[in-house]
Amino acid sequence: MTSVVLDINVFISGLLIRNGLPGRILDLWRQNLFDVFISEKILARMSQVLNYPKISKALDLDEARALDLINDIRTSCNLVSSEVIADVSSDPEDNTILSCAIHANVQFLVTGDKKHLLPLKKHKGVRIITPRDFVTTVEDKR
Repeated sequence: MTSVVLDINVFISGLLIRNGLPGRILDLWRQNLFDVFISEKILARMSQVLNYPKISKALDLDEARALDLINDIRTSCNLVSSEVIADVSSDPEDNTILSCAIHANVQFLVTGDKKHLLPLKKHKGVRIITPRDFVTTVEDKR
């Protein structure tokens, strides 16, 4: 089965805009068409983002519901080491995401980060692709 790490921007965008490409990725994941890997550091950062006033309001989340969502994601994903081993970006969060992908030995890291991650294209065997390219890849395998 295809294995992937979804960047936080893909998760959050998918929750906010259900009919966009990140929303389609979450739909395909719910159909068990690929395995998602995540780390505790990514979950912690995602929790912070979900509690931003603009995001929590748009998703109608209070702190308890945001925590429930994080726990649902935790139990639906494959949890891997949080140790940061990548040091290729000036953004520590990008290194955390990429480290998770390396630890999990996934095929894809899906991100909308055009500044730091997408220009890498591939790192230590992990293909770094856009949500559009990932949706195409998954749907072509069906």
